[in-house]
Amino acid sequence: MLWLTFWMPTACGRSSPAQAIRSSISDGHRGTARFVAEVKSLTESNEEHQLRLGLGQVLRYQHALLDRFHLVHAVLVVEREPGDSAWKRLCRSHDVRLLWPPDFTGLLEDLGPPNRLKCKR
Repeated sequence: MLWLTFWMPTACGRSSPAQAIRSSISDGHRGTARFVAEVKSLTESNEEHQLRLGLGQVLRYQHALLDRFHLVHAVLVVEREPGDSAWKRLCRSHDVRLLWPPDFTGLLEDLGPPNRLKCKR
């Protein structure tokens, strides 16, 4: 079974997104795969910027959540397949799942610990 928890910012500037995410998720299901995702829109003119921003954000959120959870999968969701296939390789090299509609292929593949990710405890 896949448990999804969504976080929506309610007040800009009051706390960092990582603090808000960390405080909004309860640890009721030990051993459950947890995901943190960043969602970005893409246009031809902003694709590079949005992908850079999104990758950095999701890695930051993932790192912050490791204070509380043993295993957190990072997901970068974009509205379409990126034009530059290097983004797929780059995300994979950082154990980030890069997904887009309609089928979001790869979300549930290999739910074991990411290759280079270790708990900060």
